[in-house]
Amino acid sequence: QYERLINYYETDKMGIVHHSNYIRFLEEARCYMQDKSKMPYSIFEKKGVMIPVLGVNVKYKHPVTFDDVIIIKLFVKDFNGVRLTVGYEITNKKLLTLYIKSKKVGGCSEKTIYYYESSLNHLKKRAAKSFINLTHADIRDFLVFYQGLNNASKVTIDNMRRIISSFFSWLELEEYIIINPMRKIPHIKVEKKVKKAFTDKEIEILRTDLENGEGIKHS
Repeated sequence: QYERLINYYETDKMGIVHHSNYIRFLEEARCYMQDKSKMPYSIFEKKGVMIPVLGVNVKYKHPVTFDDVIIIKLFVKDFNGVRLTVGYEITNKKLLTLYIKSKKVGGCSEKTIYYYESSLNHLKKRAAKSFINLTHADIRDFLVFYQGLNNASKVTIDNMRRIISSFFSWLELEEYIIINPMRKIPHIKVEKKVKKAFTDKEIEILRTDLENGEGIKHS
């Protein structure tokens, strides 16, 4: 993956990155990928091989602004020996940071903040995708994996589900995503322990003890 800091001169009058700059970002990421693979453009050109770009298709989902850090993930979609199609995923590295700040403003304790942050980082590491590209299947796979890895109880897994649900609700509210994948992840049913009710005899004994000033006797 390729990380890049957004410069001030790359933003427009509205304070967001101008749409034309994303094409440059993709070119940077592609050159970076080739350099890391020990196959830079210079090697191809020395051999007389040119790599023209035949087309670009970009879908803009959410703007980024000055001082944001974007992460560009590349993957090969198709290669027939002559023509190469490269796919890209661009995400804002600060998404989790912004969410955590919102929880702090909401009055969450440091312990709770740490639990939220570590849980979401665990999800991202397991899924190996950006948050905005996660599906309900990815999240379900993570919950199953987490349960098996830690032999976690249903209560623990449901707590994890609630943390993830809170984060994706925030992403939806802030319009980073259109479809919330957590809508397809139901609550995890947890068996509730029902306390045994006092019998009439026990209630009568309790009432008598209280009237006699003897307090509650345990047997």
